[in-house]
Amino acid sequence: MSIEEDWVYTVNGTFRISKNALRLHRDIKCEYIPLERADDFSVREGLHIKPMLDGTPLTTDFFKVDCEASTFQRYMNIHSGVARNNAVFSRQEELTANKEASESSPPSLGNISFPPLTPPSTQSSKHDSLPSSPLFNSASLLGLRLNGTTSFGGTSAALLPILTGRQEEELPEARRGVPRAQPVDGHPWVWKDFKRHGYVTAYAEDMAKFGTFQLGMLGFNEQPTDHYMRPFYLEAEKMYKKNFLYCLGTTPRHRIFMNWFEELFAYTSHPKFFFGFHREMSRNNNNPVQALDEDMVHGEGKPGAKVGGKFPPCNRLRHVSVPGQKSEINGVCDLHEEHS
Repeated sequence: MSIEEDWVYTVNGTFRISKNALRLHRDIKCEYIPLERADDFSVREGLHIKPMLDGTPLTTDFFKVDCEASTFQRYMNIHSGVARNNAVFSRQEELTANKEASESSPPSLGNISFPPLTPPSTQSSKHDSLPSSPLFNSASLLGLRLNGTTSFGGTSAALLPILTGRQEEELPEARRGVPRAQPVDGHPWVWKDFKRHGYVTAYAEDMAKFGTFQLGMLGFNEQPTDHYMRPFYLEAEKMYKKNFLYCLGTTPRHRIFMNWFEELFAYTSHPKFFFGFHREMSRNNNNPVQALDEDMVHGEGKPGAKVGGKFPPCNRLRHVSVPGQKSEINGVCDLHEEHS
């Protein structure tokens, strides 16, 4: 199995061919195979683009790629990025027309969870597993504690109060096999409120076969957020057995997950709301997630293959604090506190 760096990556909504790959293989021609959401349980291919040139804007967030070099070597993989969503810009134009000139742009708000590290009963485990991570060394960060709802049960029982402000039994019936159950589109999802306030929204959850709203529920009829990572995992997880443990190509899979959220900042003039739920590295025990801690704090440079049982250095996780007083972000806090 080759450990050569991935030939392809994405940045700022564009398709890029690695300079290292071009240096090693000279001329590289790639076929771009868009992946489109058919529904919450299947993906379809869009119109292939060949050749897909370096620097071309993405047409979809997720795609397969088949590249061939003049050296007759070949690269095939699946990738994720953030393609421009025209609906987001249409929303912003409408809101801007009705906005007071003195109004400032609201801050972005996001959450990334690594279960089972996040429940209150495992706070010490969380800090032991991620002792250095800026995610949990938050004394200097302006945060919002979610109070009022503590749940015991499965993942849906934990996430629904955060994302809807309601307990599962207070919401319309959506469980599989229950009479008159409906998909979950009609729930009062918090991202609906953020969309109305001009936010670009995103939701990501790995391990598609265990989807919180798909395994025991009927899922979504329509894509719930502007950017939605489930189609990527429906396809990517079919390829995991051909890759190193916890990697896809030469990129650690947790970095793919986190890089996708970083790509949202290609929307430079939009506030962002994103919610991520990453199971794989902490599902059965907390030991693998320690690689995440090292990655976020010490990693620099491009990610590489998992060699000798360890991840090589990866891009450093960076956070941006919001300057000023809490009163400046009361609007966004009010939106989220309604669901806490």
